[in-house]
Amino acid sequence: MSRRFLRRLTAGLTVSLSIGLLLNLAFTAGLFTRLQQQSTDFLFKARGELPASRTIIVAVDDRTLQELGEYGRFFTWPRSLHAQIINQLREGRARTVALDILFDVPAIGDDELIQAISTHGNVVQPIAGDPSSVRPAGPGPQAYERAIRPYEQMASTSPILGHANQEPDADGTVRRAPLFIRVGDADVPSLPLAAVSRFLRRPQVMDGPIQDGSFPFAGRQVPVDDDTTMVVSYRGGPSDASRPSAFPVVSYVDVLRGSYPPGLFEGKLVFIGVTALAFADDYWTPPSVKERMDGVEIHANVA
Repeated sequence: MSRRFLRRLTAGLTVSLSIGLLLNLAFTAGLFTRLQQQSTDFLFKARGELPASRTIIVAVDDRTLQELGEYGRFFTWPRSLHAQIINQLREGRARTVALDILFDVPAIGDDELIQAISTHGNVVQPIAGDPSSVRPAGPGPQAYERAIRPYEQMASTSPILGHANQEPDADGTVRRAPLFIRVGDADVPSLPLAAVSRFLRRPQVMDGPIQDGSFPFAGRQVPVDDDTTMVVSYRGGPSDASRPSAFPVVSYVDVLRGSYPPGLFEGKLVFIGVTALAFADDYWTPPSVKERMDGVEIHANVA
């Protein structure tokens, strides 16, 4: 074997080993995962808006906080205000209402709110997995020992509860939605899934067990990961001063005063949540450019 051949062989092996080492490092560092995520994010930005027709957001926005400032901080408002919102939506024939506001302790105005939710009959309330009680990762949904829930009398007014947890990726971007979390031994559907289930008048959330990466729901097969998360097909980017949401958004204070077009809510799925900047309930999403997306708007996209 000639020295020239040995040099070529050694050089070739060195290059091959170097490439293999670099690929291994890339996989270990998650480089390919990030490249895949970034390419998918770009496609969402390039797709543009897909306006939604069945879902509306009622937003506790900055104008609402300003105009209702007489009631103090949002979480100390008399809950009779929320009752008036629910009653307005019932009179407007909204089919399903999903509250992204958690009432975990009793407060002033609860009697009116409990009555309003009970009378409507199709209001979904949220729970949240307690982050201090997360179990180690394992097969199936993210598991928690405990959850923060509406207190018992408040919870009993809703036909179903749904979790409002978000699961950002390592770069802080919400690309996937956990359709279930596990609290104790029970699997809890997400707020959007519970809301859509009620909107479609399904007798139960699941049509059958999850098999081969598919979640059977309402005659459809929804692709999910092993931890029951679903890739969110965003309808558009986050709303801001220069760009409206892909969903109709009505200010909470306008609904409270009845200042909205007749028939706006008829037959619709309505999400109620906070979008005011002071609450920082917002996240980066694939179609985000400069603005984060409010949590309630992410729920609407998941739905």
